[in-house]
Amino acid sequence: MSELDLKYFKQVIGDNVFCQPSPHSKVQLVQIPKQETSFRIAGGTSCLIKTLFNKLDPADILFDQSVKEIKVINHSVQVHTHKTFEADTVVLAIPPKLWSKKIIFDPKPPADLQSVATQTQTWMEDSIKVALTYEKPFWKESDSSSTLFINSGAIIFCSKNPWHYILVTAIFI
Repeated sequence: MSELDLKYFKQVIGDNVFCQPSPHSKVQLVQIPKQETSFRIAGGTSCLIKTLFNKLDPADILFDQSVKEIKVINHSVQVHTHKTFEADTVVLAIPPKLWSKKIIFDPKPPADLQSVATQTQTWMEDSIKVALTYEKPFWKESDSSSTLFINSGAIIFCSKNPWHYILVTAIFI
């Protein structure tokens, strides 16, 4: 983060969270154990993408290139889109389930790797996402928690950016 001069801030969960361990139990305010601090990139992860993009030569960046096939031939790799590109190495920066279902490999990956990739859940793949914004953090007025953990149904995550001017509730169903 420092090397890329990206600003970041601590992810705040707090000492207490609302928890509903099962659909038939009541929501409880519980104390959670101390955790290692995690961080968020100020402005979102798109800032990381934009920063990396700006460090590259624009001539080296290709858009609208859906990879259809990857072939290993001798000691090089061919990547087929609507064109063919050659490289020494290919890095797949998409979820395993996506490449396992959308890209043809020659030779095929080992069966166990293909199986794991196909079964790896893509983060939030079957969730419905809703975001709401608030002018002020009403949960702080009641000295409440801004985090809810639930094992089924809706999960609500409340966050604020480091400048405290927008508050967001994200609901994952």
